[in-house]
Amino acid sequence: MAGLSRLKKGLAVGLTAAALLVLILAACAPAAAPTAPPAAEEPSELPETPTPAASLPEPQASPAPAQLLERRQLVWEWPDRLREGDSDVVDLRLKMDAHGTLTPTAQVGGHVVEGQGVKIPNLYDTHNLVVEARLDLVGFEMTPQGEVSEPLRPGEEVVFRWTVRCKEAGNYRGTLWVALNLVPKAGGERTRRVLLAAPVEIEVRSVWGLPAQTVRILGGIGTAVSTVLGIPFLEQALGWAWKRTRRKQTKTA
Repeated sequence: MAGLSRLKKGLAVGLTAAALLVLILAACAPAAAPTAPPAAEEPSELPETPTPAASLPEPQASPAPAQLLERRQLVWEWPDRLREGDSDVVDLRLKMDAHGTLTPTAQVGGHVVEGQGVKIPNLYDTHNLVVEARLDLVGFEMTPQGEVSEPLRPGEEVVFRWTVRCKEAGNYRGTLWVALNLVPKAGGERTRRVLLAAPVEIEVRSVWGLPAQTVRILGGIGTAVSTVLGIPFLEQALGWAWKRTRRKQTKTA
């Protein structure tokens, strides 16, 4: 027991001495300057600026429904051959074409017929639609002349017709023009749209190198002359037939 007591006393003395030594060292040490925080290392490259998220497009109004279009068909015909002095017609029609059929190039009654599909904007409620046509054919007399126009109404056909005549033989080329005018009912600037610019070719032939009217006059004169000259031959033939009949009757008697 005595040894255990001595051991405890020795530990207490040692701990007390260690504590005093620590206090003495702390009192003798110089006051340390406050330490500054370590400087942050500069990055070798600047950090990339974060790209802002792509902004979403502003919602747009849904597009308006497609404008209604009226399906129509342009059909035009003209004589590809004509005798000088004679007249003929050039015909143009803008008609409904519900099935989208086209008229191919064809010969009908000595005329060339062609067709082309067109789409007309359905603006009848807000605009006056006017179809304008013109036949340019130098060297021909034609009726009507210049530009002609007709109103276009829903579902109705528009017809243009020219009477043409040429007095000299040759090959003639021209153009058939068709345009659509949109005239606002409330006023404002009109819009013009060309629908067709079609070539037209006509061959004018001469009759024996003479105008057709002269040929008709000469034909009439020739008929009259033939009739006059044929009368003596007719009288001679009748006389011969009468004499033969008389001879037969005499023999029978």
